[in-house]
Amino acid sequence: MAFLYNFSIGVAELVYVFSIVIAMDFLMVRKRVSRWTARKIIHLWMGGLIFFWFLFNSQYARELFIIPLIAFIAVMLYPLLRKGKASFRMLNFVKMENIYEVVYGPLIFILIFVLFTFIAFRSLAGVAALCAVVFGDGAAPLAGKFGHGFYMKKRKSVEGSAGFFIASLLSIYAFTSILFPGAFTVRVSRFAVLASLVGAIVEGVTPGNFDNLTVPIAVFLIFLLV
Repeated sequence: MAFLYNFSIGVAELVYVFSIVIAMDFLMVRKRVSRWTARKIIHLWMGGLIFFWFLFNSQYARELFIIPLIAFIAVMLYPLLRKGKASFRMLNFVKMENIYEVVYGPLIFILIFVLFTFIAFRSLAGVAALCAVVFGDGAAPLAGKFGHGFYMKKRKSVEGSAGFFIASLLSIYAFTSILFPGAFTVRVSRFAVLASLVGAIVEGVTPGNFDNLTVPIAVFLIFLLV
């Protein structure tokens, strides 16, 4: 029974990851959503993967969680390795049809989940780090759409950084309250505020797509002090 349970959770995780990409592809082909909107929806949707950390009940839970993500990466990279460009329809949400955009965009995001599964599996620091990069970093460009106070050569906005801070703080509070009942103490709440603030600053000054890497690492290091 344990095998069937963990197998079903693994299948559910695989479906969870692929379903949103296929759904966004479907909507983009029919011009119901823009590529930018589809990418942001996918970004935020991936936050649900955090819950899958806690669903497996095997001693190999870490490995079982990673397998569907590796499958996703393989499907993403396969057409690139064969043809050198993202001709596969599921990659319509990628900006440019080349390996740079795929690797430094969605794949790095998935690899962040793999990295933190190895170094911070089911930990408060790991959950906080992933909340920051998923919801904080995901909210920043949405809030930035209304931005007027720009910096970093007009690539970032004060409104976007504020959106990051609020979304990161609220998501850390929500996820830790659900996954670690009673753990969100006054001390932890202070670290959540500090981590969200530092994350917003790091997101604002990090060039290119590397904020998907620098933000969770910064938040993770702060929460290690809790």
